[in-house]
Amino acid sequence: MTPLFLFSLPRSGSTLLQRILAAHPDIATLSEPWFILPLIYMTRDEGIYSEYDHSHLTRALTDLKGALPEKAYEEALKKFILDIYQQATDKKARYFLDKTPRYSLIAKDIIELFPEAKFIFLWRQPLAVCASMMETWAGGEWNLYRYKIDLFKGLESLISSYEAYQDKVYALCYEDLLLNPHESLAGLFNYLDLAYDPSLAERFVEVNLTGGMGDPSGVKRYQSLNQEPLEKWRGAFGNPLRKQWGRAYLRFIGEERLLQQGYNLDSLLTQLNEQQGFDHLAKDLLRMPYGLIYQLAEVKQLKRKVKDLFQGLKGYAHR
Repeated sequence: MTPLFLFSLPRSGSTLLQRILAAHPDIATLSEPWFILPLIYMTRDEGIYSEYDHSHLTRALTDLKGALPEKAYEEALKKFILDIYQQATDKKARYFLDKTPRYSLIAKDIIELFPEAKFIFLWRQPLAVCASMMETWAGGEWNLYRYKIDLFKGLESLISSYEAYQDKVYALCYEDLLLNPHESLAGLFNYLDLAYDPSLAERFVEVNLTGGMGDPSGVKRYQSLNQEPLEKWRGAFGNPLRKQWGRAYLRFIGEERLLQQGYNLDSLLTQLNEQQGFDHLAKDLLRMPYGLIYQLAEVKQLKRKVKDLFQGLKGYAHR
């Protein structure tokens, strides 16, 4: 069974594409495995704070790898991951599809670990991604401070990984998938050396993904490929604060990196500037500054520590 990885940001249509692919008999999958993240982060000296002191772990692991034959650690890691994929399904398939959006942070590591695998990069218009995050996970309220790791570091990692390995991966846009599904999917299945059946664009509704992760909203709401989601982002960026944030975010991505994804900076800025309204403005005036506090104070971890203290448990510093 060959690994097949679908790389994207959250809210980019990855669950839709996953279900279409899973409707093919030669592709097995389950909701979102996630488990490769800690395996890759074991060798990173940043990005993890733990009770056991992660910096010591990375030093010890470096020593351990040095005592092993060259590439022995990587080969053992590959064998472990492949064994998990094989046992995660009873489907006799050619590919196992791992769709975990947070893999954006480790896309380059995965490509280097599995040079024989197949890799799909799925892009979506960045402001539409942001709007979907707010609608799906906060009922339209401002919540993007919770997903800065995806929107900034994750996107940078995806783009740099695509730049480095674009000759061995397949890229498509969510918008193209909805506007020209058969053309997009035919090219993708050709990349996978699988015969494309046009009925997959309809039969994906029969696919029920195993596992609790993924996108329950899209599964329930969309029972066919339709273009409704393409314009929904506009309503989320009407008020002046959000428009200002959106302009800054687009300029952070930049003209060249947007073009690599298939989007035009000037066109997106024009569309953004056309939006009008004051929805959510009062709450945004509070929630945006709170986002900075959330980021600096690590609010989620702070809440856990306070809860432990009130329950009589000891609190420990994470390193």
